Amino acid sequence: MAAAHPLPPHAPTPPAARRGHASENPELPTALAARGIRFLGPPAAAMAALGDKIGSTILAQAAGVPTLPWSGSGVAISYEDCGGEIPLDIYNKACVFSLEEAIESCNRIGYPIMLKASWGGGGKGIRKVQGDEDVRAVFKQIQGEVPGSPIFAMKLAPLSRHLEVQLLADRHGNVVSLFTRDCSVQRRHQKIVEEGPALAASQEMLRDMERCARALARSVGYQGAATVEYLYSIEEKKYYFLELNPRLQVEHPVTEGITNVNIPSVQLLIGMGVPLWRIPQVRATFQGVEARLEVEQFDMEATPQRLPDSHVVAVRITSENANNGFKPTAGRIDELMFKPTPEVWGYFSVKSGGGIHEFSDSQFGHLFAKGETREAAIRAMVVALRDVRVRGEIHTIIDYAVDMLTSPDFVQNRIHTGWLDARIAANVKAERPPWHLCVIGSAVVGTFPPPPLHP
Repeated sequence: MAAAHPLPPHAPTPPAARRGHASENPELPTALAARGIRFLGPPAAAMAALGDKIGSTILAQAAGVPTLPWSGSGVAISYEDCGGEIPLDIYNKACVFSLEEAIESCNRIGYPIMLKASWGGGGKGIRKVQGDEDVRAVFKQIQGEVPGSPIFAMKLAPLSRHLEVQLLADRHGNVVSLFTRDCSVQRRHQKIVEEGPALAASQEMLRDMERCARALARSVGYQGAATVEYLYSIEEKKYYFLELNPRLQVEHPVTEGITNVNIPSVQLLIGMGVPLWRIPQVRATFQGVEARLEVEQFDMEATPQRLPDSHVVAVRITSENANNGFKPTAGRIDELMFKPTPEVWGYFSVKSGGGIHEFSDSQFGHLFAKGETREAAIRAMVVALRDVRVRGEIHTIIDYAVDMLTSPDFVQNRIHTGWLDARIAANVKAERPPWHLCVIGSAVVGTFPPPPLHP
C-alpha cells in the first residue's frame, strides 16, 4: 500500500491486479478503495465470506449447493440476510474448538473424515482421519500448521474426482461459467495435473455444477474471477461443494485453451465496468450470439453455451524427488531448457543459473498442452515433457509425470483424488537410464548407417 498513490483528478481510476496471498485478504480492497484505486476482484465483504472455507460452505448451503455431511450440516444463512458478515454465533456452530469436540463431531458424521483448518491451503492444515486415535494424533498438528484458524470436520468422499468451475462475474450482477476443469491428480492434497473440460461426469451433471456455482456467486454479489471446487463421488455420481477460491487460479490457462477467453483481460474490462454480455470473447462462448461490441443485451442464464471442441492437459513442474515419495529438493539449476510448440505452452519462474531454495514453493514451472481430443493433448504433453531439460542439484517430477500420463489408468481416465498418493505408497517409480548412458547410446547409434529399406 505504501507504493499506491492516487492519480490526478481527471486521470482514469487505476485498477489493482490480484496476485499472491494479499489478493485474498479483504483488507486489501478496503484499503485500495480508500485511496481511490479500483480492485480487480470481489468486494471486501464477499471476499471475506467466501474466502473462508467454513463461511463459504455455510453460504453454499443457503444457496442450495449440495454439501457433504460436515460439522456445520444444517447451519445456513443467506448473504443477504447477514449483510455480508456471518454472525459469530452461527459461524461457531460449524466449528470444532477442542479435541473432544472434534472426536464428537467425527463420530456424529461417521468416519472417514477430513479435518481441515478453514484458513488452510496448499495441503496445509488438512488431515484424513479413520478413527478417534487418528484425531488425537493430528488435531494439534492442524492447529500448529495454521495458527489461529477455525477447524471443521467434513465427511471424506472415497473414490472422488476434484472438479472445478471457472467463473467470471461483472459489476452488474451477470455471472458466466467457462466450463470445468478436472484436478484429480494430486499428492498430499496439492494439484499436479489439471485438464479441461472435465469428462468424468455426464454433461447434464456438469451443467448443473456450473449452474450452482453461478447461483452462489450471484447470491453474494461477486465480481471478478473465481473458481468453485467440487468433489464428485464416482460411486454415487453426485457432486458436493468443496470451496470457492476468490481469485484467479494458476491453472486458468486450461480454461483459456478450451474457450479462447483471455481471463486476465476480461478481469480488466470488468474492473472498467464493462458488462460481460458486451465482451466479444465471452459472447463467443454462447450459441447464436454474435461476438461483436455493437449488440443488444441477451439472457446469459437462458442462452446455451457452445461446448468446447478441444482438450487441454496441464502439468505442474516441481522440484521434488518423485522416486522418493515426492520429497522436496533445493539447490542450483545449471541448465533449464524448454521449447514451446504450437500445441504446448509453458512458463518457468527460474532460468539457467538460478535455483530453488528450501523455503520456496516446490512448483517452478507449468506446462499446458492442447489437442483436438484428450488423447491428442496427452500425446503433445508427453512429447513436450521429454524435451524439457533441467540439469543441476535439484530433482524434478518430469520423468515421473511422463510415466504417469502414459499409464493405463490415466489414459483411460480411471483416476481419483487418491490415485497418485496410492502410486506413491506403492513405491511406483519412473525408470530412466542414467543420462551418460543415453549420450553414449546416441553416439553409438549415430556411428552406424541406417539399415536398408526393404520393399
